[in-house]
Amino acid sequence: MRLMRLPLVIAVLCLVLTHIAVAMDPMPVPTLSDPFVDRKLPAFVTELVDVSTEPPTMSGFDSAKASKITAYIVVTLTCPVTRDYTQRFSQTVAELSKKGIDFIYVYPSREDARPDKFAFHKANALGGRLVDDQKGVLTKQLHLTRATEILLVDRAGKIVYHGNLDDSRNPDTVSQHFFADAVEATLAGQPVKRTFSQVFACPIHFEGDSIR
Repeated sequence: MRLMRLPLVIAVLCLVLTHIAVAMDPMPVPTLSDPFVDRKLPAFVTELVDVSTEPPTMSGFDSAKASKITAYIVVTLTCPVTRDYTQRFSQTVAELSKKGIDFIYVYPSREDARPDKFAFHKANALGGRLVDDQKGVLTKQLHLTRATEILLVDRAGKIVYHGNLDDSRNPDTVSQHFFADAVEATLAGQPVKRTFSQVFACPIHFEGDSIR
């Protein structure tokens, strides 16, 4: 009977030794990367809307002529994650605009009407200016696919950060401020340490897409 139990004892012992070895020499955490970081932002021309004025003010924008550090933020009205981030976006934009950062919100969802986008943006005091990208042309050109996604571009037009604002949908559990850290590094002329973070918000429904 004892001989029959011996293989089981050996198997358990091997499993315990394996866990001890892993604890002593853990596997390295994979580094997240993004194929578009460190590349030039695709050139585009579009119309920007400033909803802080009444009526809203329209102005042309040529990305090739932009000279400021610029952040592009994707917003969709129906995504609950967007609503979780509106206050943080408002506070972040208000703070960093004072440091010369330009903020452009991109509204691509086919489900959001133009007047509703303007009203949402103004009601939540999101600041910056917005693009009504109804057909998703600009959003696709910038390779953006989810709500709350951010691209940060330096003065030379190079993408230096792509990802989320921070590391938690719940503002009370935020421990890392990815975007703010990237902005501070860029302002200081230093390389951004973390250039990419995953965004777990709603996918964008572009005009022409089928919703299953």
